[in-house]
Amino acid sequence: MEATISQLAKLPQHQAAIDVEYALGDPNDETSLMSYKRVMELDEAEFFQEEFFQYLLSIKLHHNYVPAELGGKFKSYEQLYALGKVLARRDLATAVTMSTMIWSNLVWIGGDQALKERCAEITKSYNGAMCLAYSEEDHGADLLANKLTATETDDGFILDGEKWPINRASRSEVVMLLARTANDRGARNLSLFMVEKSKIDCSTFTYLPKVKTHGLRGCDICGIRFSGTKLPKSALIGKVGDGLELAIKTFQVTRTLCAALSVGALENNLRVVMEFALERQLYRGNVFDIPNARHYLSGAFADLQVSDAMGTALSRALHVIPQQFSILSAVAKCFAPYKLDKAQKDLATVLGARFFFREKHKEGIFQKSLRDSQVVSLFDGSSEVNLYSMTTQLPILARRQRKAFGKGKLVDPQTLSAIFDESQAVETFDGSRLDLSSHGRDFIMESFPQAIAALQQIEAPNETQVCILQLAETLFAKHSANMARILEGGERKIELQSPTMFTLARQYCIIHAGICALNYWLHNLQHSDSYVAAGDWLALGLQRLLLELHIDDQEIPEAINQRVADELLARSTEQDSYSLVSLSLPEKQLEAVEKIA
Repeated sequence: MEATISQLAKLPQHQAAIDVEYALGDPNDETSLMSYKRVMELDEAEFFQEEFFQYLLSIKLHHNYVPAELGGKFKSYEQLYALGKVLARRDLATAVTMSTMIWSNLVWIGGDQALKERCAEITKSYNGAMCLAYSEEDHGADLLANKLTATETDDGFILDGEKWPINRASRSEVVMLLARTANDRGARNLSLFMVEKSKIDCSTFTYLPKVKTHGLRGCDICGIRFSGTKLPKSALIGKVGDGLELAIKTFQVTRTLCAALSVGALENNLRVVMEFALERQLYRGNVFDIPNARHYLSGAFADLQVSDAMGTALSRALHVIPQQFSILSAVAKCFAPYKLDKAQKDLATVLGARFFFREKHKEGIFQKSLRDSQVVSLFDGSSEVNLYSMTTQLPILARRQRKAFGKGKLVDPQTLSAIFDESQAVETFDGSRLDLSSHGRDFIMESFPQAIAALQQIEAPNETQVCILQLAETLFAKHSANMARILEGGERKIELQSPTMFTLARQYCIIHAGICALNYWLHNLQHSDSYVAAGDWLALGLQRLLLELHIDDQEIPEAINQRVADELLARSTEQDSYSLVSLSLPEKQLEAVEKIA
């Protein structure tokens, strides 16, 4: 098979990722900057990955976090999603370190023009990294209970208190800080500040000791203590009392992009295990020849691509329907880390005894990537926090969707195309459209009947298309049954915080991933490479989603499984990425860039 570049890979939103992929080189090459060997040396020593971070700054990767209208290179969240996957595949600790740049969004969403220009200037500077200081040791995710205070004075504010834990606390120029500005416990007692360390008295703040962690060992995770620290009024983001609302709205962006970290981590470990499976000789063949091992490998491949479809679509949807991201961001955050961590654990079974070795196969990078990726579910509110947020919205979502499905009300096709069709450029992101509630609207889920209708209209469907339709109808039937269960009254009414409602929220995420993948496939048939357009990945992926929902009677033809396995083998052999938009990896990257140019 000859490596090919799909039409989608030529689009602007993928160019920064391609450039970084080429710049970083082959991780198997010990002389490359971010080789597996060097990544593991730093991890074993628990050293901060300073050399990697400085290199990424030197190639101006941080400019991708500043809006184009403010002199940066950011045009879409799909662009940042693609970049996140590339970095996470190399080293999740470095990806997480770089991702702290995303907290500039607090200013893009809530700051005035002067603060936006100042934040852009800082972010584009060589040392302009930032960190987020929301949580406190005694209160965790309960932001309303935070005790760090910002006492207003005639010329500014005075900070007193601690924040912990914070990624990049001691290595960031800017602290995006959530502080109490009123004594009551109401929603308007918190405010946000952009604290520039170089502009405050260094004797008034100290760093708490570095935290020892299970994963992300080299990350600079510690805390910070303020004592009578003076801030100018210009440090305030938005208005006094806006802090909690801005914090929640910005989480809607960052939670969505967490999917990139999980997809990148799984891609790394799937490639690592595939190389092992092809090299390891057992029973007169290699490990990939063993049916059960091949089942785990091709299943992880399909899981990755379903998650990639969801991550791509939702990163685009931030530009199209930001007002619905109180629900959509929770879906992204709860699905990808949960699903892809399970896939990695299946891969550990294939790796066998080498899973327990920290220095043999690929320097032990599999274990590091698995450890590191498990923390993604805790970022920006844990999965349980996000599921709880969903439970409070599920009843109104169920009522709205039952009404929409019953009346056959269509979602605007142009809106769906803007979300799912990668060939369409998205509009400039407007953070003012973010909302604390979706008010019962979820256009993507509401489009389920339209997607099924589109499948039913395919003339002379082939084996795979017939299978996709059957699986989609089963998935929709399960969703309809779940929504009906939520709306039941009387003695069977489900309490919002009950385990049953949390289960239904989790299943909403799983089903949502399925409709995202289905819509992605339908809207990109003309632009994707032949494998993605054929849909075998989608059939296998939908079947695996149904298994998560405890529906195990949906068999798919063995030929579909075989074609997915064949594609996995081909991409591994040809050094192509495993994403839906396949990019040539470093050995062939120069040729790929030349083709695109």
